[in-house]
Amino acid sequence: MNICIVTVYNSENCGSHYQALALKTILERQGHTVSFLKREGKGVSHSRGRTLMVAAAALKRGHIRWAMDCLSIYKSFEKRLSGYPIIELEEINKMDAIIIGSDTLWDLESPHFRDNKQVYTGLAFPGRPSVTYAVSIANTPQKVVLEDLVMREGIAQLYDVSVRDEATRSVVQTIRGESPLIVVDPTLLLDAENYAQYEGDIPDRNHILIYSFGVLSEDEIKQILKFKEEQGLKIVSFGEFLPWADRNVPINPANFLSYFRYASCVITNTFHGTAFSIIYRKPFYSFAYQSQKVKDLLNTYGLHDRLPRKNSNISELLNKAPNYDLTYQIIHKNRASSMAYINKNLSSINLNKRGLQT
Repeated sequence: MNICIVTVYNSENCGSHYQALALKTILERQGHTVSFLKREGKGVSHSRGRTLMVAAAALKRGHIRWAMDCLSIYKSFEKRLSGYPIIELEEINKMDAIIIGSDTLWDLESPHFRDNKQVYTGLAFPGRPSVTYAVSIANTPQKVVLEDLVMREGIAQLYDVSVRDEATRSVVQTIRGESPLIVVDPTLLLDAENYAQYEGDIPDRNHILIYSFGVLSEDEIKQILKFKEEQGLKIVSFGEFLPWADRNVPINPANFLSYFRYASCVITNTFHGTAFSIIYRKPFYSFAYQSQKVKDLLNTYGLHDRLPRKNSNISELLNKAPNYDLTYQIIHKNRASSMAYINKNLSSINLNKRGLQT
């Protein structure tokens, strides 16, 4: 089948990049031809014009390293995306099926998603069967989504819906009158060995990896620095400049996975930072205090001791990995139901297509 994935494949965010790549990989393994719907406009972080503007502003302020990093990040994602098959909206009728997801495509607090609701709910593809895979409303209040008439219309007319978290499940159940399946994030459909082909060479080994988009408290920083000295480890911050880190590494999808594979432990507050900590079976500390999607992920896979809590003993958490045997029992079970959802819908769409042709 010819399948179009509608997602944030070209965001300069390694988690978004790999969720798109993972779903594409899974579908291609099943013999499908996969493309992505072209994504552009306001809110798209991977943009030549935006990169040049930011780099120029940095140079004007004398921040040469910042400007160089901006260009480096753009080039690293451009190289990865160069082989992706992309289609225009006008070509969507050539597709047999559309899969919307994964990621926070129903996050109405994001201007990009809010301005493109018809695309991310399938209303822009009349006559084409659209299913969702692991979509999320992120931290958007459920009431906001439920009061949005476009969102309600779009979600109601979808061929089928699967979601990534409890909050999104509740919204969909209210609109459609039935509870959707909560599926695994596409990144969790693959094991660490499946990602080996995408891992680049890095100079660091046995480091403390910090992958975050937030601010650690003074107490957390003190605990981390104390742990570093006690263990004789170096701190590597990926994507975020931290003056107290031993190394600050610009975002690059080519070496993102390697920094997880070779880490001694991980500190993160992101969904995919948590997911890849699980994939590579690392000890990790989460400070995602405001992220319901991270909390849902941890609860789903029995990682209750990793839930973000103030006054946590960080050394204790970083010194010992969770019981990943139990976690992977749940992952394998949920993978099976997630793949069954994909296969059931694609088979149904294919049968309907054949019926219309006869």
